[in-house]
Amino acid sequence: MKLYYDPADGRALFTLAVPDDQAPPGVWIEIDDTLHPLDVSAHCVVEGMLVPVENVVAARLDAVTAINEAVGAKRQNFITEIPGQQMIYQAKEAEARAYVALDPEPASLEGFPLIGAEIGITAPTAWELAQVWLNMGDMWRATAATLESIRLTAIGAVGNAGSTAEIDLAVATCFSALEAA
Repeated sequence: MKLYYDPADGRALFTLAVPDDQAPPGVWIEIDDTLHPLDVSAHCVVEGMLVPVENVVAARLDAVTAINEAVGAKRQNFITEIPGQQMIYQAKEAEARAYVALDPEPASLEGFPLIGAEIGITAPTAWELAQVWLNMGDMWRATAATLESIRLTAIGAVGNAGSTAEIDLAVATCFSALEAA
């Protein structure tokens, strides 16, 4: 089987199953008949050899998906993934901020239902509970910033990569950074 290609860029053009003496003019290489039918758009000829063309666009999409999934999995080490839980965490932190901003400390927990529901479970007093929630919020933001930096750096490297090898390196670097985080 003959694979005709453009000698300027190696782009595969078409295949023909004809004897050498019947081959039309043009530049071609002999390829194994078992490769028929061959997706010529996915191949090129380099130094007389048939090679697959890197699909950098598809590799980028796959890499970004893998990066986002890996970062999401890492985040789950630090948060409780239950429907609505993120909203609860945000409400607790907002309630804690409002509580500690009051001077003097309120005599009742009216207007602070989440604090009232958790006193004695996580901390013995409303003030201590508010401090726990505020500290947890600060710790999460620091962790989230680290993970987001890793994620965005990796996605940027994938977007700037010119080959699948560079894309693979960006993903591997991301995974190593996540493991260390």
